[in-house]
Amino acid sequence: MFAGTGAIIINGVSGGAVTSVGIGLTFGLIVLAMIYAIGDVSGAHLNPAVTRGFFAGRRLEARMILPYILSQVWGALVAPITGALLAVAGCRCVRKDCCSVAPSRQYRSNMKQKVLFICVHNSARSQMAEVFLDEICGDQFEAHSAGLEPGKLNPLAVEATREIGIDISQKQTQSVFDVFKSGELFSYVITVCDETSAERCPIFPGVAKRLHWSFPDPAALIGTHEERLAGMRKIRDEIRARIEMWCDEICPLEVGAANPV
Repeated sequence: MFAGTGAIIINGVSGGAVTSVGIGLTFGLIVLAMIYAIGDVSGAHLNPAVTRGFFAGRRLEARMILPYILSQVWGALVAPITGALLAVAGCRCVRKDCCSVAPSRQYRSNMKQKVLFICVHNSARSQMAEVFLDEICGDQFEAHSAGLEPGKLNPLAVEATREIGIDISQKQTQSVFDVFKSGELFSYVITVCDETSAERCPIFPGVAKRLHWSFPDPAALIGTHEERLAGMRKIRDEIRARIEMWCDEICPLEVGAANPV
């Protein structure tokens, strides 16, 4: 009973993560375990069919059938009411605003979706994509970035983003394979390198949607500092424009899915 109610509470506060099937399986496994471990009387208390079976097999006296069935019906009424009340109470303890009318729907609407941007070195393109998404649509998404072969931040990327009021000089690079091994889940995994490099990315578990946006490699820029900086500005602006376009497309859809009429 307590473990099953716990499943209901977790389902309520996690926005339906356990699902009705999971709750049913939890209760079913508990019932089976109790019948196996404790014996016949426990089983008769838990299931009217077992009660009738015990009576048919002469393992239960006739005078005990009515009290058992009445207690079972009472339990069937009390258990879901208790579970629902505890789920609402538990939800309020975790988030005071998630139980208003539709707890799971409201809770989901307040959850940011994680997005992982990947390039070769995590030194420029993915870093800029990360900060632009946080700036443009940070209320809907939580952006991260990583690289296939992480290196050092590209000074041109630091300079180009600083020109528009964004400081990435303190950001660290990381390996996409370390992110993969951490088991962290992402709603979107977006490669911003060339297609050949993108094919080397691991397949992330879960419900991740994989997208590919190809941008020129800043490491390939040549010429004087000013010429390379001009090239970096162009890449910066292309990435920002792509993020803006994607947010215009996807944000209304995500908000609508989280808050259906």
